[in-house]
Amino acid sequence: MVKRDYSIITSCYKEDLNFLKEYIYHLIYIIKSSKLYKGEIILILESEEFKIKEKLDHEFYGSENLKILINKYNKGFASCLNYGISFSESDYIVRIDPDDRFSDKKIDYQILKMQENFSDISYTNICINNKKTIKYPKNYK
Repeated sequence: MVKRDYSIITSCYKEDLNFLKEYIYHLIYIIKSSKLYKGEIILILESEEFKIKEKLDHEFYGSENLKILINKYNKGFASCLNYGISFSESDYIVRIDPDDRFSDKKIDYQILKMQENFSDISYTNICINNKKTIKYPKNYK
């Protein structure tokens, strides 16, 4: 088993299968784009989504950096994330919502800055790109 530097933890509930496939491919692209660190994806689904899990397992069979889990307790989003964290053996946890997308350089840059500054937690500015880019200033509260 390969030791991972970070785990991308995400949870989805009642998402369309095609949406989930596109989302997972995006996350795999982000992991493969990393030049400095090794990552994994931990995707948690609620218990009634076992049929979706079977289809995703088939689609992504052999993906060594992807874990698809079922949270059998149906206690919501936070419970799913905590469940996923319990399966991580990485040094860093990267949380992402299903409707977010990362730049291919985000994780390398963020972890590098955390290490340089001896940080335990960090966040990034928000960038929305819908024909224009909006960046919140550093002092935004």
